[in-house]
Amino acid sequence: LTHKKTNKVVSKLSGENIQIVEGDIKSRELLSSVLPNVDTVIHLAGVVGGGACAKDPARAVLDNVVGTHVILKESLKANVKRFIFASTQAAYFTFKEHSLPLTENMKLEPDDLYGATKVASEYEIQSSGINYCVLRFANVYGYGVGILGSQSYGAIGKFVNAAYNGSGITIHGSGQQSIDYLNIKDLGSFFQKLLGNNSIKNDIFNVGSGKLHSVEQLANTVASIAKELYDKETIIKKIPAEQETLLPVRLMSVGKAKEILNWQPEVNLREGMKELMENVEEVLK
Repeated sequence: LTHKKTNKVVSKLSGENIQIVEGDIKSRELLSSVLPNVDTVIHLAGVVGGGACAKDPARAVLDNVVGTHVILKESLKANVKRFIFASTQAAYFTFKEHSLPLTENMKLEPDDLYGATKVASEYEIQSSGINYCVLRFANVYGYGVGILGSQSYGAIGKFVNAAYNGSGITIHGSGQQSIDYLNIKDLGSFFQKLLGNNSIKNDIFNVGSGKLHSVEQLANTVASIAKELYDKETIIKKIPAEQETLLPVRLMSVGKAKEILNWQPEVNLREGMKELMENVEEVLK
């Protein structure tokens, strides 16, 4: 189930073996027609990010909590063998200072609506009796990330858009705030490992790069690639930021995924950003 705006990219990347069904995950009628004989549900739908949830909290609760409830119940009715749920690093925290790195057995203390909706769904899934796997994603980026959410949100979308349009990149604060960015190709390789291992049952995995990149490093990378691809100079300026707008570092341990699934993130930031920016018109429009 996907949105029509992403169908073009999804079709291009997936080839002929994917059937695209447009619809709402809250539609029991639709789900009851597509879920029978499905072995595995990978539930990626919902409102993504703290900003988007704060902007439309009612939709966030309906899509993230109610939507998950409906697709979970219909999956149980259809005897789906495996239910894989896309959660988030915000399940741990968003604004609090915390010891690092974050590991899967840490207490969940969500302090924004996005994290809270995901934690509510995690708990329902874990108590449902279905064979589940919960995945807590870092910040996912790259060509094709529209499958998971809008590339226009977050620093990457804003910086790429600014560089492509020649409007210049603005950094709020020192630019030394650090973020864990996971390329969508590495996320894809994670899914390949997970789907190929039927011994994984009722488990939770962090899925990130295991590395931190500063906002300033990201801006410089975007500017460098913009010069290479578009022959455009990108001015980077810093402006003061209110302290409360600067989020604490969230570095997730990916040691469990490496040990159990033999998975290793491999795409470096410049490589992933270049592929994204080569397809900028398709991504940002």
